[in-house]
Amino acid sequence: TTPWTWSKLGTRAAMKTHEGRRGTPFALLAMALLSLPRGADGGAAADTPGARASPPDMGSSHSGTSQAPHQANCGHVFILNTDIRHLACDAWLLPVSRAMEVDRVWNVSPNDLPYRPRGWGTTALAVACREKDEQGRRRRVEERFRTYEHPVPILTDVLSNPADGKKSLDELLAALRQFLELAKDEALAKPSRFGRALPLIAVPIFGAGLASDELLQADVGHLGETILAVLEELRAFSQKYPLDIALCTIDGAAFGAALNARRKQFPGFVNRAPAFVRNPEGWRDEVNRLSGLCLSGHLSLFLGAGVSINAGLPSWPQLLEQIAFTVGFDELAIARMRALDPLEAATVCAARAGGESALKEVVSRIIGRVKRHSLQHALLSGLPFKGAITTNYDELFEQAVRCAGGDIAVLPAQIGGVRDMWLLKMHGTVRRPGSIVLTRADYSRFSKEQAASEGVLQGLLLTQHVLFVGFGMRDENWCRISASVTGATWGNSNSGGNGNSNGSGRDIARTHHNANSHSHTQNALAISGGNANAHTQGGSSSISGGGGGGGGCCG
Repeated sequence: TTPWTWSKLGTRAAMKTHEGRRGTPFALLAMALLSLPRGADGGAAADTPGARASPPDMGSSHSGTSQAPHQANCGHVFILNTDIRHLACDAWLLPVSRAMEVDRVWNVSPNDLPYRPRGWGTTALAVACREKDEQGRRRRVEERFRTYEHPVPILTDVLSNPADGKKSLDELLAALRQFLELAKDEALAKPSRFGRALPLIAVPIFGAGLASDELLQADVGHLGETILAVLEELRAFSQKYPLDIALCTIDGAAFGAALNARRKQFPGFVNRAPAFVRNPEGWRDEVNRLSGLCLSGHLSLFLGAGVSINAGLPSWPQLLEQIAFTVGFDELAIARMRALDPLEAATVCAARAGGESALKEVVSRIIGRVKRHSLQHALLSGLPFKGAITTNYDELFEQAVRCAGGDIAVLPAQIGGVRDMWLLKMHGTVRRPGSIVLTRADYSRFSKEQAASEGVLQGLLLTQHVLFVGFGMRDENWCRISASVTGATWGNSNSGGNGNSNGSGRDIARTHHNANSHSHTQNALAISGGNANAHTQGGSSSISGGGGGGGGCCG
């Protein structure tokens, strides 16, 4: 059969457990582990934007024993079911034809479109978008955050022109290579726009989704061959340069085809652990266990600020500084404020702003200006979960779920509207500034005003295995709620909620650290929950990528 036909069949088999919409949990969980923001000290990469570190070598996967030697300075190719227009990246491929006409669906300002270069369509196949006037260039320099700039779209001649006929595979690959060279020069010229340890370049799947090419799409055999060739080209490029690449599509069939094409082309990919893992066999067993919990409907998510750091959001200390500056504190006062407890510092800012309502409006403006979700959001939104909880104020995870074709209800605002999935915004949302939990007074009122939210979290901890991602577990509300659940379950060894009379599995903790200070990964995977049974309920796992404090600026 053609690669495309084979991929479609494989997609149905792999994703039939969740309405054929999402990728296989093993690969998505493995990539989520790899993608978390990490610094040399375990903190968020956004705190050290100038640092360039080495990623784990999961980009090269080979069959048998003939494996390429590990390259310390290489990236990884991620396959995402997401909208490339809303992904936080450094540069992205904007598909056009030889006519160089940009469809309005891409939301690119005419002022940013480049002039037609000499040799376009023959020797010149890619050109970056730049502001044409001084005002536009100044706006880019003065972007809202320290390391934040809008991603650079690069027009690339990959769409067929009816007058010229269908693009051949060689023509597509030639254009892709020119794009990659331009994107590399753009991405490596400065620290990553979104604080990542490695820059991220995004490429759509040619002939599918937003990058649909009617002539190419009509030939399914050619489309499948294109996906295989593009994956090989991207893998080779990511192994040569220190940058990550995201292959994106909103087309579910093309997404599944790309995942299966990688399995076919690189059979060892799924079972290969990242280079920083000391116990590869244990790592594979744990990811297998978590993917089994996903497929059985027993896994829920808890998202902290670490998930949103690489979307361009500030960390907790950075947010407090931005708030303090906005409400009128000078540099000396801001420096003194760093010694305060974060909740007390927020309370001081509220007094200066003219009250809590005014402070929350400031926070809503700062957080709400970020419109692109991170790589982590895109990966986690592809897991077959039913419920999720977050302390983040932003709406980026909801955006990622909807970009992947999902329907998610946000609680407590949409009570009674749950159809597919739900997300509890435990500390409020930027859409409703008054709901934000930030100051000491907010935390004091939480247990009284948000008793229903507490009950949801308590019920989830009692009945589900909860995967914590990017959450420091030092948030005061979380500590109080988890302690109440611990008291209810550990108080009686015969009623631990999992049928295990000794409950000894609940205090298991396994951590994987990379002692090499030159690696971009000093990550911890802490497993503490469940019992000896693989599909037990009531457990918890933590993937901590360093999002800062007790939830950071996102809650």
